[in-house]
Amino acid sequence: MKKADRKVYVVDTGFVMARSLELSAISGRQLENMVFVELLRRGFDIRKNELFYYHTASGKEIDFVTKKGTTVDTLIQVAYEIAKPKTRNRELDALAVASEELKCSNLLLVTWDTDEQINYKGKDIQIIFARNWFLSNGSDLL
Repeated sequence: MKKADRKVYVVDTGFVMARSLELSAISGRQLENMVFVELLRRGFDIRKNELFYYHTASGKEIDFVTKKGTTVDTLIQVAYEIAKPKTRNRELDALAVASEELKCSNLLLVTWDTDEQINYKGKDIQIIFARNWFLSNGSDLL
């Protein structure tokens, strides 16, 4: 399995929000950062190669891959909104392609405003409202 280069996240999301010049309360990058911090809180260790991001052979990016032992457990995409078909398809395509490459069927798309279970290109994908994912205990949605 080939991992992609590093990404940088900030553990203190309050600091980022206070220093942000953006007018909106939260952006896709900030939501992705929050998901990263929550994955750390749930016990995934980047030093033990339990949490990383991935580029598929065709160049699609998966925001988070989690492993339990030597097995890829979950593929997670994060998108603030997926109302635009182009955005929705980009996120779902990445999950479908990576699912084949990494032999993983636990596929999750965390968004700011959508909750649904779908089948996309033969893959079952859970699209979950970020609030519900953050409030889950971790075992049912990762």
